[in-house]
Amino acid sequence: MPAQRSGAVAPARSWLAALPGMDYSDRTSPSVCAAMDHDAVIPSPVGRLGIRCREGRLRSLEFLPESVPLRRPGGLAAEVAHQLDRYFADPAFRFDLPLDPEGTPFQRRVWAGLTAIPSGERRSYGDLARELGSGARAVGGACAHNPLVIVVPCHRVVPASGGTGGYGGRTRGAPVAVKAWLLAHEQRGDRL
Repeated sequence: MPAQRSGAVAPARSWLAALPGMDYSDRTSPSVCAAMDHDAVIPSPVGRLGIRCREGRLRSLEFLPESVPLRRPGGLAAEVAHQLDRYFADPAFRFDLPLDPEGTPFQRRVWAGLTAIPSGERRSYGDLARELGSGARAVGGACAHNPLVIVVPCHRVVPASGGTGGYGGRTRGAPVAVKAWLLAHEQRGDRL
């Protein structure tokens, strides 16, 4: 769920600097197991994010429940966390990370198309489908399976009829609230 904003601007890296040392004394907890499946679990203004890397490339970036313990990033995961921090401070920031999302050739084409959408701009599912020579529903399905949230900005794709549309395969609840927050963050260029 998006963080509540006050009138104050948070100091740079405040959310990342707050990472505690990890205590895995209860290794049987499902949330601890989820944290251990990730190279890092970090807090963010839109909730916890799990980072997975493989062979020097970002494999997935996903939203996790608040019950998943934080896990300090190292290596490439630390660079991912740093670039996320820059994005949350400046929504015009462009990610520059080596990516390796798992998906079909069509999904990868859609995801590449998403990365070409500038911050603060939106495309409709139909617009992106026309650019790719596909259908809007197929584009929506690829967006729903995007393993690199925020970095591959599927939140910038909205229905032609208006509104926010779905996010991560969900059409209501916290995911849609996160999408709306990301769009507003980029539209206003707010500093956190």
